[in-house]
Amino acid sequence: GFVYQEGTIVDSLNLDGEIVTPKWLMSGGASELPSVQAFGWRDSFEFRITAAFGKYGEAFLKGFIERCAVVAANFAAAEAGATLASVPVLTADETKSVLALSKGEELEYDASKTFVDLFLGQVEARPDAVAVVDSSGAELSYAELDARSSALAAELEKLGVKPGGFVGLMLPRTADFPVAMIAVQKCGAGYVPMDSEYPADRLAYMLENSEAPVLVTTRALFGGKKIVFGGKVVFVDDLHLSSTPAPVNLSTPDTPAYMIYTSGSTGKPKGVVLPNRALTAMLAWFVRDCDIRPGKKNLSITSFSFDASVPDLFPPLAAGGELHILSEELRKDLEGVHDYAAKVGATGLTTSTQLGLALVNTYPDLPLDYMMLGGEKMVPFAKTPVRMLNGYGPTEFAVCSSYHEVDQSKTYDIPIGRAVANTWSFVVDKLGALVPAGMTGELALAGPQLADGYWKLPEKTASVFV
Repeated sequence: GFVYQEGTIVDSLNLDGEIVTPKWLMSGGASELPSVQAFGWRDSFEFRITAAFGKYGEAFLKGFIERCAVVAANFAAAEAGATLASVPVLTADETKSVLALSKGEELEYDASKTFVDLFLGQVEARPDAVAVVDSSGAELSYAELDARSSALAAELEKLGVKPGGFVGLMLPRTADFPVAMIAVQKCGAGYVPMDSEYPADRLAYMLENSEAPVLVTTRALFGGKKIVFGGKVVFVDDLHLSSTPAPVNLSTPDTPAYMIYTSGSTGKPKGVVLPNRALTAMLAWFVRDCDIRPGKKNLSITSFSFDASVPDLFPPLAAGGELHILSEELRKDLEGVHDYAAKVGATGLTTSTQLGLALVNTYPDLPLDYMMLGGEKMVPFAKTPVRMLNGYGPTEFAVCSSYHEVDQSKTYDIPIGRAVANTWSFVVDKLGALVPAGMTGELALAGPQLADGYWKLPEKTASVFV
């Protein structure tokens, strides 16, 4: 509680010629929460705090009362009519320090490029290099991946796919997925990944809600789900993508890259729309920090319906590396993942903290350069030569907003790290104001990785994207 008593308190009273000095008396016991009272003297203010010392330490209470003094000073300097809620709780120097702590490093990159632009650059530079491999043995070079995706893009355009729209992808974990993913983006549209293990009514809702005119799938998956869909269905089984249509690339920084539907635990699933500018911003630091380049091999073991699949699908194809897609069965087999990684000399992957720690704790000979983990709190693990990155980030911020590289020579409480390049991670109070270093609050993210919002939910978007 906070109380301000208007008026001036005197330090002495003259009672019939006798000078009397007031004494402060505590009345009653301390409340559950600290109580602050502000008293105005002739030329100063005095703050007094009442608290249960058994619950709050002396250092906390001292810091708390000092913070009250900062608020009072800022309030006194504020313009007439200012409310207490609008007064900063930081000094000017503290504000500069907190802002510096919240900011990721500045990294130059070409924000006018989309993933498709970056991919086409690799096609031109190394057309015969391996681009995609799946665990069935299928392999596509950069030139083949480009040709196939262009041929499918031409088919999608004929069926009404336009820039700014969406296309549903319900495909097995084979080389067909990146072909379709790139084809959709070449049309200037965003792909909507649809896990065939989802219930049919959820898949139908995603297609209806996204207003996708086309679903790309296989006959086996589509027939098995019996989805009610009024749009066009493209079966990759029936396609012969050997033609070489005219190159197409209608992607721009503002067109959608993909839309991920959240779990919908509190109601209908919400579609989070990520534009190409957000994906390109993420690629800029991820490719550099994880040293993804020609010769590097990323394993894709995360469901395509989760945004954690993005760091393995896009960075290798944007930087000249290889994308290795493990089948549905293999990706759930710990020993199988290890054996495949060892066989091909895999260098990186992104997965859940639980699965990643199980891999390093079980197999000390993992050949990986790095693992980016997230989704659960990271706990101590067996020492490994693999760089272990503890990542954090919501779907609404292009996968990862911060990460921490674990120092394996120490045992400590592993944090989620600092803001990634060109972004900001602020800790704020319920009113959105910065809080002092060390104080708890809500995490607010800013920067080019930000999503456009929630698809067809303007009120929800306005309440979250401020």
